[in-house]
Parts: sequence; C-alpha cells; structure tokens
Amino acid sequence: MNSKYEVIAIAHKDIADEVKNKFFRYSICEFDEIEDIQAIKNIQGRTMDLNSRASIYVSWFEDKIEKKIEAGYTVAILELPFSYKSQVELLEKLDIKLGDDLLILEKVDV
Repeated sequence: MNSKYEVIAIAHKDIADEVKNKFFRYSICEFDEIEDIQAIKNIQGRTMDLNSRASIYVSWFEDKIEKKIEAGYTVAILELPFSYKSQVELLEKLDIKLGDDLLILEKVDV
C-alpha cells in the first residue's frame, strides 16, 4: 500500500501568527487541555471521516500530546499530502530554528 499522507504531531507555544497561518491550516485537531484528548478519542465512526481519522491519530500520539500539554504547549495534528513534502521540510527547519517554541513530536506515513 502506498502512503498518501504524512501525519505530524506538533507542540507549539509563543510562535508568530505567520507561522501558525502557514502550517496550522493543515491541522485536523488541536489540543491545549487534557480533556480535549478524551473528547476526540471518543469519536469513532463507521466511516473514515476527519473526526475518525483524528481519533486514530490521537491514539497513536496520546502520551506525547499529554506530556506537552502538561508542559504548557498547544499540540496540533497535521495531515499533509505527500505532494507537500516541501512544507514538511520547511517545518523541520523551523523546528530547529524556533527551538522549544515549536517541536515536531512524531511523524507517521499513512
């Protein structure tokens, strides 16, 4: 099976609106409280709609998401098509440049 998307969990705090606007338009869910994680995990449908996919992705990254929320971060899960590889590369460079303000927690090809 060929992968079509790269799913990326990102923790961020104190980042410029310009960065948020560029990348977080690909966000399928965002969390800043532990209760938000439980709410999305409880969504399970029979179809693979956006909410169902978000629920699956959250289950993959749950421990890392919770730790970062407890540390004061907001965590977003992005779903980027493979054709957006340049966006992923730019995000990786920003991870290095912005230090602790933007952290890539995990990437998974789906």
